Amino acid sequence: DLGDVLGPGRLGSVVRRGTHRALSIPVAIRHLKREGQAQWEALRARFLQEARTLQVRHAHLLNVRDYGEDASGVFVVTDLVDGPSLRTVLAGGALDWKRARRLILQMTDAAGALHRHGGLLTGVNPDTIRVTGEPGADHLVLTSGGIRALTDVLATMREPQLRGVESSELELPYLAPEVLTGRPPDARADLFTLGVVAFELVTGRLPYQAITLPELIGVMFTGAPAGIGEGVAPAAATAAILRCLSTDPAVRGTLVELQLTVRQAAS
Repeated sequence: DLGDVLGPGRLGSVVRRGTHRALSIPVAIRHLKREGQAQWEALRARFLQEARTLQVRHAHLLNVRDYGEDASGVFVVTDLVDGPSLRTVLAGGALDWKRARRLILQMTDAAGALHRHGGLLTGVNPDTIRVTGEPGADHLVLTSGGIRALTDVLATMREPQLRGVESSELELPYLAPEVLTGRPPDARADLFTLGVVAFELVTGRLPYQAITLPELIGVMFTGAPAGIGEGVAPAAATAAILRCLSTDPAVRGTLVELQLTVRQAAS
């Protein structure tokens, strides 16, 4: 049953509040309309790929109840998560290490669950992550970006973004450099994405940023990101986050190594 419009969603979709008739639970219904979409096939493919990837039950992954398409477009029905986006949380500045550590561990747990089922986070960013609960007891819920190749991103970007007239910071800075240069994403690319979000949690800024895609690739390959800063996080955790940001996938280590280091860096 359809309820009020909650606001705009990803890829030009509209999100409405709803109630699942069989389960009598509140849900969010995201609808992407076909009408007026010049890039319809690319948008449709990403939309449905995201829904398929999220067929994994986990406390920190958005639970998809149903998805499909009709004459008007495609839709996905998920649990309703009442909480701000991580982008909104970060508008107040960097988080202290205790809170950031909690969120990083929740993200890596979710990534591990997806990887075990053949899925990837690729494209996840603070706009696609929701945070519920009070600071210190945050509960993070994230979704996949539905990206299998760079073409999935380029085909769904608007012309002003491609020309650098409009900021493209929503996704591109969170994608590993090898993905931005055409290689398919894998678990090591997800480590880069997790590293970017973790860096942003503890510093309040992106490690790599530029207006256009070619400039962003250049920034990534020509220099290391600015340091995290002394005392912001334990040295071992800082080193692990910076390793994830390496342009060489082999240097990033593994998800398990990142989890263990962050888990042990309690203070």
